Formats: sequence, structure tokens, C-alpha cells
Amino acid sequence: MNKEVLEFNKENLERLCNSDDMRFNRKHNFLSNFEIKPRAYNVCKRTKVQKGQSCLDVGCGGGYHSVLMALQGGKVTALEINPIYIKKRVLPLAKENGVKIKTIALGLLEAKLSEKYDWIVANEVIEHLVSPYKGVTKIESLLKQNGRFVMTIPNINSFFWRLIKFVEKTPLWKPQLDVAGRDIHKEFTKKEAFELVKDFEIEEYKTLFSSHLFVLKKKIKRGKRNDK
Repeated sequence: MNKEVLEFNKENLERLCNSDDMRFNRKHNFLSNFEIKPRAYNVCKRTKVQKGQSCLDVGCGGGYHSVLMALQGGKVTALEINPIYIKKRVLPLAKENGVKIKTIALGLLEAKLSEKYDWIVANEVIEHLVSPYKGVTKIESLLKQNGRFVMTIPNINSFFWRLIKFVEKTPLWKPQLDVAGRDIHKEFTKKEAFELVKDFEIEEYKTLFSSHLFVLKKKIKRGKRNDK
């Protein structure tokens, strides 16, 4: 990736994150600076969108990945199960930055998507699914042959998640419920993470402060040999 695009992402990501008052405020300042923003930046700098390419942001949250891909010229669909996030965070952020984003207020497994995508991003989303494997299988079916899937999932062996697991056992812990009132969150060992993406070709793997990061593409499907 050239330096110009890398700096573009970093500059705009910082601005977009700081404008998302529901997530990146003083209460979350330590967590955002040491875990959320660096992870988001690592995803963004690997998402090399070209003008006109189709992009899917799975579990878009505040929409900063969606807006960044749109600013790069991508045709972006933002998938988010929480309609309040879309109304109060994603669409205002897109309007503020002068880009258009198609939004769908459904989860990955519920959404009926027929388009194929050049880029699919899932930043700390797959672990919230009832079936993470079904989630990545669906994403593989939505990816173009030369497309890329950039994903992060929690690394259970990281210091961050070992600390969280310790705190979970104390009265200080409050379950993080989704919009359906469910507390679904899975952390992955390295072996489990690689098993999850076994149907993809791995272009890059990296361990972050708290996560496994993958850049994935479709495996080349070789036809049967004809020896006649």
C-alpha cells in the first residue's frame, strides 16, 4: 500500500473516531486509544478500496469504516443490527462527510444479500454471532473471486482478554447485551481462529493488542482433471 493512501486513512480515521461521541468519549478514552483505535487503524490500512469497488461493512457500529471506504470511492453497504446506530451514528457521519452509504438494519445471518463484494470488513463482529462459522461461510459466498475479507476477532490468549476474563468473575462486571438482550461473545485461540477461516486462502495474519487480524481471499476452485 502506498504511503499517500496510508496517511489518508490514518488522518481520517482519527477524525471520524473523535466525532463519534457515543463511543469515543472521555469515559472510553483509555480503551479507545489503546485498543479500539489501533485495531480500527490496522483494519483500515489493509482495506485498499479503489474507486467504484463494492464494499460491505458487517456490523458497522458507528460507521467509520463505511465512511472511509466511501471516501476512497467505494460503493458501500453498511450492515448493522442496531437501527439506532444507523440513525444516530452512521447516517449523520456519512452526511457530514458528503458520502452516500446504503444501510441495512439486520444482522449478517438474517440479511438477504445478493450482491458480490470486492471488500468485506468485519471488525470484532463475528464473535457476536450465534454461529461464527455460519457467518464466515456466508461472507465467503458474498465475496468476489478476487475480493478481500478483512476480519478481526478477539484473541483469548492476549493480556487484554485474560484481564477481561478475570474481571468477569467479579461483581464489577456487567454483561454486554446485544439488541436482542443476548450476551453472545466468543474469544478465539489461534488454533480456533485458523479453523474458523479454513475455507479461505490466508493472505495475511497478524496478532494485535487484543485480536487476531486476517486478510482473506477466496480459495481458487480447481476443476476436475480431464485425462481423456
